[in-house]
Amino acid sequence: MTGLPGAAGWAGRRAPLLVEGCTAQLLVLPTRVQLHLAVMDGREGDMPVCRCARQLRDLHHRRGHSMSLPGTLTEIDRARAGYVAEIDAWVARCIRPSPAAVTAPTSLGSVIDKLARAADRATALFASGDVFGYDMHLAWEMLAREEMVYDELAQAAGEGRVRFPEPKG
Repeated sequence: MTGLPGAAGWAGRRAPLLVEGCTAQLLVLPTRVQLHLAVMDGREGDMPVCRCARQLRDLHHRRGHSMSLPGTLTEIDRARAGYVAEIDAWVARCIRPSPAAVTAPTSLGSVIDKLARAADRATALFASGDVFGYDMHLAWEMLAREEMVYDELAQAAGEGRVRFPEPKG
């Protein structure tokens, strides 16, 4: 993304955060709504975290339809781990926590992977036609919970209040 906040292309986006300790580096984590649109609708825009989140959602979908194919689950899980690692590496490069920041119990990539799994489950149930069932209610509630977890962590990270575990590999 080029340009400054307020310019074309920034409409509806959270203002970028100047991260203390970075040399004029702008950190823009997607909002909960942007991440929701990426995993539910494929509208990931130009944000690397949203692109990875959409890929994770697609992999969860493939995983749900590949339960009986030998080797496929391992391949899918390996690909998922790659996207989680990509998100975590991006976060490690871009987020500079304050010295007083607390360590998060999990990585942002893992949180987004859970959100993608919840999105896939919710849309699969919706497509099944049982839109009023108890399972449908639970699936959408789980998606909302995962989105709130992401939102709280992303906000805390943007403010420098949280640090994430070191990326693996």
